[in-house]
Amino acid sequence: MQFFPTPSQLMLSDMRSGKMSDKERYGKYYVNVTSAISRHRESLSFKNIDLVFFAIVEAEHFYLLRFNLKRVAFVVIDNMSVDISSETKYSVTPSILCYHSMSLYTKYLSYVTSYIFLSYKTLFVEYLSYISHKKADAIDRTSLVRLKMKWRTNENSIGCGIFVMCHMETYMGQSVGRLDYLLGKVIALADTFDGIDREAQKIITTRSLAT
Repeated sequence: MQFFPTPSQLMLSDMRSGKMSDKERYGKYYVNVTSAISRHRESLSFKNIDLVFFAIVEAEHFYLLRFNLKRVAFVVIDNMSVDISSETKYSVTPSILCYHSMSLYTKYLSYVTSYIFLSYKTLFVEYLSYISHKKADAIDRTSLVRLKMKWRTNENSIGCGIFVMCHMETYMGQSVGRLDYLLGKVIALADTFDGIDREAQKIITTRSLAT
């Protein structure tokens, strides 16, 4: 089973402002996670959930974090191909995941230093520990890995949201090569403005029919 909480459900603006204590921030995070999964009461323990996806938006850019509770892995899936380390791009260290660019692409290496955000990983591990999940310690010890898909690009500055939706639908922990194959046609389509619009409409229509 998979869990797809939205950013607004988990990390509200007051949690990200740096004005809350760690204890206050985690307390709100716990309430938000519990609320997000409350429609599936049997899943509150996360015992039947293998993959947890966090769609992150920072500085007008979307990317995806994914925790694999079954195989113990922590990856970031990002359509941007800037060749810098995970430590530099996403954090000060791999476990402090915040996206620091002030203006997408043009000021990619300019950092916002006025806020200190508690990491998504730290918050999630705290939650797993609280509910006594058997993989909490293993997830805490695992390092961030950035998937290096061959179609990553710096030319498409508006399609990141579509990329994230496609990744959430497609990625099940398979190899990067398999992910490249599964998303090849979608990525080619999303490289044009019209293609992005058509792909967005298709995804929205599919979601509407499924609800």
